[in-house]
Amino acid sequence: MEATNCENIGIKIQIRENLTDPRITKFLEEKDWNFSLKDFHTFLDSLERPFYNERARQIVEFFVNYRDGLICPDRYNSCDPIKYPFDKNDISDPIAELSFPAGDLYMKKLRKYLVLIYNKSYAIIGDGGVEKVLRPKRVLPEYMGVITFVFHKQWKIDRSFVEQLLRDFCEYLKADYGIMYDDKTGEVLLDLFGNAEKNIYEEKWKSQKETEEYFNNLMQKALANQQSQGQEIADPQNQEQKPAIRQQEPGKQPPILCLCIQVKPNLTDPRFVEFMQNWDFDRAKLNTFLHDLWEKSHNEYAEKIIRFFCTYKDGFICPDKYGYYATMGKEFDADHIEIPVAWLSYPGVRLHLSKKRMYHGSIISDYWYTITNGCDIKNPKKVTPQYVGILTNELVKSRAQIFGQFPDHMGTILIWTMKRSKLDMERCKELLVDLCTYMDTDSGAIIDEETDQIIFNVEEVLEKKPVPRKNWLSWLLNPFKKKDDLKS
Repeated sequence: MEATNCENIGIKIQIRENLTDPRITKFLEEKDWNFSLKDFHTFLDSLERPFYNERARQIVEFFVNYRDGLICPDRYNSCDPIKYPFDKNDISDPIAELSFPAGDLYMKKLRKYLVLIYNKSYAIIGDGGVEKVLRPKRVLPEYMGVITFVFHKQWKIDRSFVEQLLRDFCEYLKADYGIMYDDKTGEVLLDLFGNAEKNIYEEKWKSQKETEEYFNNLMQKALANQQSQGQEIADPQNQEQKPAIRQQEPGKQPPILCLCIQVKPNLTDPRFVEFMQNWDFDRAKLNTFLHDLWEKSHNEYAEKIIRFFCTYKDGFICPDKYGYYATMGKEFDADHIEIPVAWLSYPGVRLHLSKKRMYHGSIISDYWYTITNGCDIKNPKKVTPQYVGILTNELVKSRAQIFGQFPDHMGTILIWTMKRSKLDMERCKELLVDLCTYMDTDSGAIIDEETDQIIFNVEEVLEKKPVPRKNWLSWLLNPFKKKDDLKS
């Protein structure tokens, strides 16, 4: 056994073939990216068998068969935590994970290795406020599949075994890119084909440095310009100086404003909260309960918020669209708000509202995130409105096992104004104060969406705009995210 001085060793193999299910690839080519998320979900539901790609199957099978199962994984998942038991006799689900567009497959063998496999094809991303999905902007890479192993020092790395594994895997896949590297420094220790950089982290570090220099120069220029004009500006080095309010220049559009209100009451159906108290449930019990709760859930504070939108100033901000996604394809009926209320009261979701040429809004509940942060319960891998359930493989033994401390505010209301909106600055201030008074909260502010600066604070409670929780709808939260920033 040949030991190593490196703390962690990694090996990286890249292949040129697309790992996406050919049926999905054909659908994308035929539609030429002219379809909606609903169309895509309908197509997926029409497929008769799980997602499959022959090259993806070969990759997963290598782990099962190599040296009579020497590296056969214990666990797998499409993301962290890697918690689902790996069944060598049925590998259809790992193959399906890898065969989905931009799909990832994480696997591990206890005290042996961790492996991350990436499908580099285009992801399917919805465009905020628009029915159609985003057309990809980036060019597909030369290598469409990436396999990265990490071997930790405490697992007693056998460098000669790792090197032979790299050679065997590259030969099996007929790959022309395979390296072994120091996972801490990025230094390439072995390059089988001589086509890799000397340090795999060099470009990453260079990019980070260039980004830091860019923003430093940008801030210096802004400070110099404002000082020359004798105007006040927010200086990050001066904590006592208040941020300046951007003045609208003649002929230019007013800024997009974000009204942010944090409320203390829990917006989740109290029946679900009661169900979670004893923590005596398994996956079947939890899914059955959630299925029965679907479209029947209700919370008085969730209803109170939605009624405010319906009745404020005789319906001035009453939505005309709502939805579970930012596409908001459902017509809003102020006389029948049962479904929007039920959705907002359901655990682990958020509700999107919009009024044409006025605003887009999101109402977020933090209860479910709080009780599942870093624990054994997670949202499903495939999200469909009919079964927005929560999966768990193991019985939760105690409340203390996964329970986190509740935040001071359990819900967040975000309202983004639109260009040429009737919600000017004065009306936004009035709306913010009225909504904070209505919900009995002192945490509310108006934020310039471009600069992210607070330009009006109700009670100086909110210091900055809250960071959205990274659940399965976080990428749909802000419909005004610039399209150039969205990578598909």
